[in-house]
Amino acid sequence: MPHFGRGVGRRKMKALCEGLDIKTLDDFNAITEEQIVSVDKFSYKTAAKVLAGMAEHAELFNKIQSIIGFKQQVTSGIVLPVRRS
Repeated sequence: MPHFGRGVGRRKMKALCEGLDIKTLDDFNAITEEQIVSVDKFSYKTAAKVLAGMAEHAELFNKIQSIIGFKQQVTSGIVLPVRRS
């Protein structure tokens, strides 16, 4: 997950989403630094990476969403964008 920096990959993001019971993109976009550090193995440094990456991720998603139609798919409690067929 290049938007969130080195050390913040799929496992880390899954742990974050499960730890904070994030089920939608809106839930994810509403998280705070304090909520992130409340999850086991998340430091303030990691929280800063996640928060900084959220803006970059949203910007890219909005750009590609206008080019390629997306819908949301819920997988293991995590909302993922899926290309419409």
